[in-house]
Amino acid sequence: MNRKAVVAGQFYAGTKENLTKDLQTLFASAKKRQQDARAIISPHAGYVFSGEVAASAINQINPNKKYKNIFIIASSHTTYFQGASIYNAGNYETPLGEVKVNLEICNELIKSNKIFSFVPDAHKTEHSIEVQLPFLQYHLKNDFQIVPIVIGFDGAKNAELVAEALKPYWTEENIFIVSTDFSHYPNYNDAVNVDLSTANAIVTGKPEELIKVKNSQTGIKNLSTSCCAVNSVLVLMYLTEQKYSFNKIQYKNSGDSPYGSDDKVVGYWAISITEKNDSSFLLSDEDKIELLRLARLSAETKIKENKKLDVSNKKFSETLNEKCGAFVTFNKKSNLRGCIGRFEPNIPLYQVVIEMAVAAATEDYRFSPISEKELDEVEIEISVLTPFKKIKSIDEIELGKHGIYIIKNGRGGTFLPQVATSTGWSLEEFLGHCARDKAGIGYTGWKDADIYTYEAIVFEEKDFIKKKSKKRAKYYEKLEDGRINCTLCPHECIISEGNVGTCKTRQNINGELISLSYGHLVAINIDPIEKKPLYHFLPGSSSFSVGTAGCNLHCKNCQNSEISQSSPLQLKYIEATPEQVVATAKQHKCESISYTYTEPTIFYEFVLETAKLAKEAGIKNIIISNGHINPEPLKELIPYLDAANIDLKAFNDSIYKDITTASLKPILNNLKILRDSKIWLEITNLIIPKHTDDMKMISEMCQWLVENGFSETPLHFSRFFPAYKMQNVPPTPVETVVQAAEIAKSKGIKYVYLGNVHNEEGNTVCPKCGKTLITRKSYKIEAKDFTGKCENCKETINGVW
Repeated sequence: MNRKAVVAGQFYAGTKENLTKDLQTLFASAKKRQQDARAIISPHAGYVFSGEVAASAINQINPNKKYKNIFIIASSHTTYFQGASIYNAGNYETPLGEVKVNLEICNELIKSNKIFSFVPDAHKTEHSIEVQLPFLQYHLKNDFQIVPIVIGFDGAKNAELVAEALKPYWTEENIFIVSTDFSHYPNYNDAVNVDLSTANAIVTGKPEELIKVKNSQTGIKNLSTSCCAVNSVLVLMYLTEQKYSFNKIQYKNSGDSPYGSDDKVVGYWAISITEKNDSSFLLSDEDKIELLRLARLSAETKIKENKKLDVSNKKFSETLNEKCGAFVTFNKKSNLRGCIGRFEPNIPLYQVVIEMAVAAATEDYRFSPISEKELDEVEIEISVLTPFKKIKSIDEIELGKHGIYIIKNGRGGTFLPQVATSTGWSLEEFLGHCARDKAGIGYTGWKDADIYTYEAIVFEEKDFIKKKSKKRAKYYEKLEDGRINCTLCPHECIISEGNVGTCKTRQNINGELISLSYGHLVAINIDPIEKKPLYHFLPGSSSFSVGTAGCNLHCKNCQNSEISQSSPLQLKYIEATPEQVVATAKQHKCESISYTYTEPTIFYEFVLETAKLAKEAGIKNIIISNGHINPEPLKELIPYLDAANIDLKAFNDSIYKDITTASLKPILNNLKILRDSKIWLEITNLIIPKHTDDMKMISEMCQWLVENGFSETPLHFSRFFPAYKMQNVPPTPVETVVQAAEIAKSKGIKYVYLGNVHNEEGNTVCPKCGKTLITRKSYKIEAKDFTGKCENCKETINGVW
């Protein structure tokens, strides 16, 4: 009995004609295949939402290879059952035709393993296997058969058992597909952060890492799950045994679709699993971004100034100093605008890209030189070529994977790997056209020529770099050799042409310091003011909170490392103006705007301009900061600020440097500056076991605070939980933060609070008579019309009420 298509006409088009057209469109915009996949992780939502990402995932499978079986593993969305169900009652059907099920393998698995059975209801209306099939039918050029497996609700404990049963079939002749979506129903920005965290855990290849990260993703509004088929993903991770590479291919969520909204979204990742590349030549994302920057900068310098880009003072990674060939391509509105490359691996890669970018932009005889007006309209793609390998037989050539170089009697020509994919040529057509059209030795000249294969690592600007207006940064000095001294924070980075500072957000472009983060918001939320934390500033109010990528510190314990330790060029963002932020805060009746999540110093220009407008509109401004900023820019910002919470991370300089890469002294100096201003200040101290939990140091910190006029400044001691590079450090015991609070009170600090501890230490208590004035449970408060005085003893309680 065949399993009929049950979501045709709902999740995807219900007719063959319309479905084929949709698939053609989706694959046209899909990510190119980087390396033949052994397995993929692909989403299963409606095609209007996740279709492009699913096509990018399926695209990682070699369409010309004949596979014996495709194992499709999904988790049940409709039926509760134990174990895993394998469909062995017939074939699957879609509008594109029948998909054969390998009944022999299905029956053998059920017969040989107690974990497997056939549960009819598990397949009857389950969509997550069905939606993968049209992609496979369209993409693969050879017949294939599937093994459809649905994991039950107890799949987490059975994932290893399922993997063990499937190991005999984990061969190059078979493909494995895990069908899963990622986060369900958080807002757009929360989804981006949660999904990146989940994907980063998956690409480690370690099941325990995925389990740990998933279990930590709590307290996020409307998040029902971070990965709906996590048990199926675990099966794949147990199967691969950390012997393969997991590669992030593409991410989107339903908010990116014209049919979706941003308030509740579902996330989608395309991830490929490939053989580990034993070659020592690998390009990191940072290397790719650097090469794309060099290509654009060298072309701009030539076109605008008729000069050669000078990189004599710049240091490049070992990889970029490797000698290998590369092609640089300019595209305009998806049409070729110039492409020139170099095969001879006799100069460093970075130099090849610089030279080929200029040549492709100005010397491609097929096109007129790119004009200055066109620079913002063209997109750059780079193909880095791996070393050549001479082949003995054309059977060694894999279409779509290998480029070819044919040479005979001193005449040679080449085709990049993607030529075969884009043209749909057969192997002999690929060879014939190269021999005739490129090498000039005739259509059959390849038969007695030397043939070499190579691979191309292909990447393009739209994979990493968003189009943006350039915002000149404040606080820097130009040096004579084209370098820049950034004076915004105490790091005072010396930045060479094309480079960024330690914060990754301020770049030297043609001798000017440009803010890469201006208006590029990666986190936007309406938060209770208590979350900042600010307990003595407009309690119970809402604060419109924004943040951008990057940070000028690199704290080992960072809770937001996915965004704070990333470049603005790497993350998806919402572009906003200061006017839009203020208008949105006003629309949602927020009494304040908080610049938070990463570090407001690194998007200083945006903070300053927004704060000025907010002040005019009667909206308060708040910074949640590490305090690592130079005095001059801080003093310029202070007139527009109303409150701040400064994270005083330790009271020992060597510990400060070890954990954060910063020094203690500038933070203490800025606390004094803020003390002397009229803005409201609160201080947070995170207590990390065996790092910042020394009670003598905490006592010295509290003594300094009292002696320097901070006795009435609220002090928040916060419990640490494992994060970023401190995953192996245990959470702070509650008794440790309680002990710290007692020390602070004994030293004379009037208002002491505990963070990440659910007890009365979150309440505001009169320091004179001990009466509880404000009760807090999580971020909810009971203040009983509190106006700043204790109703019992009339003691004035410092704050902005």
